[in-house]
Amino acid sequence: MSMEEAIPVHKQRWTKRELLSRVISRHMHVLEDAGGRIPTYVVAEKEDGDIHEDLQNLNAHLSKHGFSARLYPDEPWIIQLIPDPEFQWPSPRFTAVMWLIALVTTVYAGEKWMASGRPDGGWFVSNASLDALIGYSLPILGVVIIASFVQKRVAAKHGVHMPHLFPIAGPAMVWWPFGIIGVASLPRSDARLWPDRSSMGNTAISSPLVMIISGMILAAIGIKITPDVVALTSSPMMIELPLLLNLIGMSFEGETAMFLKTAWAHPFTRAGMTLSFMGWIALLPIPTFPGGRVLIARMGIPEARSGSTQVMLLLVVMLFAFLFGAFSAWSVWVPVVALCAIMLISRGSDPRMPVVLDDMKGLHESDHRSLGMILFLAFMFALPSQVPFVVPEDYQPDLEFEFDDDALTITPGLNEIILEVTNPSLVVQSWYFGALEPDGAEALSLDCGNGESIEHLSCEGEIAPLESDEIKFSFYWNTTWMKSSMQFWYRVNDDFISHEI
Repeated sequence: MSMEEAIPVHKQRWTKRELLSRVISRHMHVLEDAGGRIPTYVVAEKEDGDIHEDLQNLNAHLSKHGFSARLYPDEPWIIQLIPDPEFQWPSPRFTAVMWLIALVTTVYAGEKWMASGRPDGGWFVSNASLDALIGYSLPILGVVIIASFVQKRVAAKHGVHMPHLFPIAGPAMVWWPFGIIGVASLPRSDARLWPDRSSMGNTAISSPLVMIISGMILAAIGIKITPDVVALTSSPMMIELPLLLNLIGMSFEGETAMFLKTAWAHPFTRAGMTLSFMGWIALLPIPTFPGGRVLIARMGIPEARSGSTQVMLLLVVMLFAFLFGAFSAWSVWVPVVALCAIMLISRGSDPRMPVVLDDMKGLHESDHRSLGMILFLAFMFALPSQVPFVVPEDYQPDLEFEFDDDALTITPGLNEIILEVTNPSLVVQSWYFGALEPDGAEALSLDCGNGESIEHLSCEGEIAPLESDEIKFSFYWNTTWMKSSMQFWYRVNDDFISHEI
């Protein structure tokens, strides 16, 4: 090119909308500028082109200009350019404060869980607060951190920049004793720009799944290392584990052992129950919940946000509340049901959130099948109990003494009376038994069972919670007396009882 040759240039400067139109035209045909405050264009795919692949390539180009293209169905297609949100990310100070508050509330909650009884020397250390920190707070917050990194990794794999999760502190009272009420992120996940439904669904399900699986493992480890007996000083806050853990525990430990171990459960068990409970709640198909985004990933925004779907979900929530007793008494399910109903009514029909750039692309069959299977397994096996925790009204009722008349046979010679001692409480109790010699009976003897003989015809011992023991009293009936009945008197603990034969 000679020095005198001029380079042709446009005589008029392009406006911003014209520039964006030119950028879009590199990937698809721009038919019309639809106007509006937000740049919107009517487009059509080029020959042998795929509108979904073209949109993906367009968004890769627009990311340098601070825009993202969202596809709407029409004849032909409509492209809307959304400016990348700014000033959404919270300050590190805010995040640190949220984590610090959650640490304090979970320590308090863990200490409250264990207030009724701990082994000698504590579960880990003798200090109760430090014990709660090691056994309850750190496992919960550690799993939340792992879930946050897993979610960020899954989102980054799909080209989405996600913030870290942080726990939301909650009141550690009797009806909500977990110390946290959930986990969240800023910017909100619903406000992120999701390329398609697959990226949103897989990212949304990742963190609750980590919490559920980690919670199950922690709870199982806690049940295994929980002692058979722990001295209680007050009425314990007994827990009911999710379905799968209950089935596994009763198979390996037995029903009685599981009942006792959940009365003074190891802090790992309580932390695991909290995590699985939070993860299960997060998967509910409620707007702004991860489960709500999974529902949209499987159904699409138009169908998931339709009035019929929202009415059906509201009816399911009401049925769930009825079955779990949320209408009969104040329990942990009351705030859960109230929050679900409020979110369904206020956000259920809003098609603007979450923001899916290519909702029409649909979900791949393998993703659809895997998400459905994961949801089914999580809802079934992590299903919380109707009453996740309960405080018994009387945890140490008195011992019960009962004669086993069916085992008594009166024949000439040596005969035997069996007294069954039952401990219906959650603490180890001591017992004393003494027999008075009646007239007409000879050669009296006493088998103290697991107790110890302390003198003639009397013994004492201890009996574990929910256990029974048998005391056998033998005698010889002197038939020469020709008596038709005989009265026996015994002293059991501080009471006297009689038994006629």
